Amino acid sequence: MKNKGDAAKSKEGAAKAKAGSIKPKSGAPKSKEGAAKAKADSIKPKGEAAKSKAGAFKKDSPKSGGGALKADNRDMRVSFIGLGAMGAAMAMRIVKSGLPLIVFNRDPAKAAPLIEAGAIAAPTIDAAFKKADMVITMVSNDDALDSVATPTRAGSMADGGIHVSMSTIGVDFATRLANRHASLGGVMLSCPVFGRPSAAAQGAINLCLAGPPEAKAKARPWLEPMGPIYDMGDEAPGANAVKLAGNFMIASTLEMLSEAFSLVEKHGIPPETFFNLVSNTNFSSPVVKTYGRLILDESFEPAGFTSALAAKDVGLVRAAARLAKVPMPMASIVEDRLLKILAQGGEQRDWSAIGRNQREDAGLVKP
Repeated sequence: MKNKGDAAKSKEGAAKAKAGSIKPKSGAPKSKEGAAKAKADSIKPKGEAAKSKAGAFKKDSPKSGGGALKADNRDMRVSFIGLGAMGAAMAMRIVKSGLPLIVFNRDPAKAAPLIEAGAIAAPTIDAAFKKADMVITMVSNDDALDSVATPTRAGSMADGGIHVSMSTIGVDFATRLANRHASLGGVMLSCPVFGRPSAAAQGAINLCLAGPPEAKAKARPWLEPMGPIYDMGDEAPGANAVKLAGNFMIASTLEMLSEAFSLVEKHGIPPETFFNLVSNTNFSSPVVKTYGRLILDESFEPAGFTSALAAKDVGLVRAAARLAKVPMPMASIVEDRLLKILAQGGEQRDWSAIGRNQREDAGLVKP
C-alpha cells in the first residue's frame, strides 16, 4: 500500500508528463496558469481544439487534413516567416492542404488572409523560432535572412530543428548559414524555387531541395503543396547554385529576346510577327512565351520579379562564378543592363523591362 508521500510523488510525475515536451529548468509548472503557459509555448496543434490558453498564439489550428501523413509529422511545430507576394502564396498552399502552420511577417496585415484561412499568428519573430521543429523562410536577400536566422533564434529551436531556406541567396552565405545551424545542433535545407507569384498560388512552382536526407524527408509534407520537388543532393548550398544558374538563364533569355526584337523591328518586321514564329517553333518554352509577351506588352508593373531583385541575383551569380573560377561574360552584360535600369529609377519594374531598355539603346524609343 502506497503512503501519502508516494501518492504525492505519483501526482507530481503525472503532472510533468501532462505538460508535454516542455521541460523548464525549474521543473514542472507549479500552478494551473504556469501549465497553461507551457502548453501554449509548445504549440503542437491537434485539430480544432488546439488553442493557446496563454494568449501567445490565439488562433485555432486548422483541422488535420494530412491524410496519409503520420501523426508525428502532423504534430511538428512549423513556422513560416516572410509573407511577401511569393511567401504568402506559398504559405497559403500549406494552410489549404490542412497542415498546421505558424506564420509571421513584420507587417501583420500581410498575415491576415492566412490567419483567416486557419494559420496561427506568431506575435514575434522570436516566438516563431522558439521550440520550432521546422522554420521556413522566404525573404528578399542574404542580409535579410542573416538578420532573421540569428544564432540566438536558431539556437532556440527544438533539438535537431530544421531551417528550410527558400530565398535566393549566395552560395557562400548558404554555406556559412548551414554551418551555423550545424554548430547549434540544427539542420539547414536549401529549397529555392522557380516561378512567379501567380504560379505559387496554383501550387505550380518548382522547388530545388538540397540537404541531409532525413531532414528532407521530414520537410517534404510541407513543401509538396507548393509544387514539384527536384532533389539537388545532400549539400544545402548545391540548391542555391542551381537557383542562381537558372535565374542567370532567364535573365540571359530576356536580353536575347530584347536584342532580337530590336533587330527585326529596325529591319521593318513587327516584333509580334517574329515572336509568333520563334515561340511556336525552335524557342517554344514557358520562359520565352511568358517573358516575350511581357516585353512586347511592356507589362512591367506590378512586377512579378523586380529589376532590383534581378540585379541582386545576377550579382550573386557573378560572385559564385568568381568563387569557382568560372568565366561568365554574359552575366556581366546582363548585370550592366539591370544596373542601368536601376540607375534610371526602375527598381520596382519587372525585370522584363530589359526589353524597354534595349529599345531605348537601339533608338527605337526615347528614354
